[in-house]
Amino acid sequence: VKNSIPSGSNLVLAGPDQRTLVDEYLSATPDGLITNAPKNFLSVHDIEDIEGDSVAVECKSIDPRPFMNLISPKKEHYNQCIVQLGLIREKTDYKPMYSLISYINASFINDVKEFVIKFDENKYKELKARAKNIMEAKELPYPEGRKSASCEYWGLYRD
Repeated sequence: VKNSIPSGSNLVLAGPDQRTLVDEYLSATPDGLITNAPKNFLSVHDIEDIEGDSVAVECKSIDPRPFMNLISPKKEHYNQCIVQLGLIREKTDYKPMYSLISYINASFINDVKEFVIKFDENKYKELKARAKNIMEAKELPYPEGRKSASCEYWGLYRD
């Protein structure tokens, strides 16, 4: 791992203190938050100022086959980190602007790739709105089998 917890910093919301943060339709369970981090904590990733004093951390193990070609975070993990940052900012006193995601090769645990994700307020609002639309949907636009006719029971339940 390129970054370790600097002297004077703390790891919170991790281990036995890990907790799930919940909003109306979103939830997140961050792997941890490094607090009291120096401004240049992410300088190894070309971020000279973390714009606060904390950085969220997320750890993923990954199959070695896709790991070899991994050049950016997976889209679903990017979205996960945006939601985590947003909920940490809303539900705690911490206001991290960055999340550090570490992908660990499942076959060789000393083989790690890291990516930094910056909080994007507009993307967070978009993801919150998406969750609300999904959870409050009265009817799904394409029930299983309807679009492709692959469900043999579709005709039984049609209006």
